Amino acid sequence: MAEPSGGGCGAGFDLGALTFDEYIALPGSQAAIDLGLIDEPSLLAGLAHFDHNGDLTVCVQNVPGWQISHKPFAIYMYNVVDNSASTG
Repeated sequence: MAEPSGGGCGAGFDLGALTFDEYIALPGSQAAIDLGLIDEPSLLAGLAHFDHNGDLTVCVQNVPGWQISHKPFAIYMYNVVDNSASTG
């Protein structure tokens, strides 16, 4: 098992533990909102699905392959898990 990198995140989560507000401010999130692909309430609802401990914080991973994916919205996405998931 990967050692936590801080904030309860596994080592692969290069952006670390981010609050929902910090996630909304990420370039991919902002671009998707600005382009009208998603609105902030919907994005927050999606994050809440992964926030099992209810602290409004998730671990975030930038996935380089997603920028060149054949899936049209992948360029705006990040991998997220709850910030307590890797701490047991």
